[in-house]
Amino acid sequence: MRPSLHEDGKLLLLGMNVDKIKAEMAVLPQEQQDHLAAYLVHLRHQRDTGVHQEITSRIDDIIPDHWVSLDELKKNGKTKPCRHFL
Repeated sequence: MRPSLHEDGKLLLLGMNVDKIKAEMAVLPQEQQDHLAAYLVHLRHQRDTGVHQEITSRIDDIIPDHWVSLDELKKNGKTKPCRHFL
């Protein structure tokens, strides 16, 4: 079943609007919430070709000076933030 717009303009999914879906997700166990969050980020990245190109470019980079070590990553506590979450 595909999402549809209700006559008041709210998105419906399986008969639920977005507010109802959020409420249902809030009571899920943390592991399931994390899984859904990762899936939503995946969907967002599929829509944004720039993210895909950036990830591909970094994976394909063979110049060690451009790499970040695991220790450096741990020391900084995070990588460059994704523009979607600024």
